[in-house]
Amino acid sequence: RFVFDYTYNMIVILILAAIISGIIIDTFADMRANLEFKNKEQTTKCFICGIEAPYLERNSQPAVKFPQHVLHDHNMWSYARFLLHLSEACFSDLNGPESYVKEKLRAADYSFYPTGRALALDTDDSDDYAERTLRVKDLEELRASVRECHDGTELILNSNFELKTGMKESRESVQDLKFRLDLLQGDVKRVQTELAKRIQPKAT
Repeated sequence: RFVFDYTYNMIVILILAAIISGIIIDTFADMRANLEFKNKEQTTKCFICGIEAPYLERNSQPAVKFPQHVLHDHNMWSYARFLLHLSEACFSDLNGPESYVKEKLRAADYSFYPTGRALALDTDDSDDYAERTLRVKDLEELRASVRECHDGTELILNSNFELKTGMKESRESVQDLKFRLDLLQGDVKRVQTELAKRIQPKAT
């Protein structure tokens, strides 16, 4: 009887342990498969537009690498910051495109996302895309030139202020010298008058 009960309990325990171990192993295998799938999705498919990397790099005009696309064209963190800005900003402070997107969000309409679309894949707009890139570069150069002009203007204004300050100090110095000269001339006239008064009695 003891041997039968002991053997029965051991078999039941081993079966339960095998079942639990299988469940744990299957769970971890599913988690690892999901993680690998997510990592593959992140490295081979754009999170915003859903276009796969080989298709994008093969058909883009001009040629755009997938890392460049997800970093500059469709950066998901830029979209996240934009949506956060829309959620915190007042409606009166928004411009036209921002107001349009906020209205779409209120209506739960997410058609503003460029699903299946990218600037580099629009063959009709490829020239516009290249021209826009050149305009951005020209704008950066113009901004640098404006910054240099601004610095030069500040230097000129500072020099002009220093020049005005120096002229004011020179004018004050000239006025002080003129005042002293007037005092000196007054003293000279007074001395001459006293000398003339002293000489007249002696002459008489």
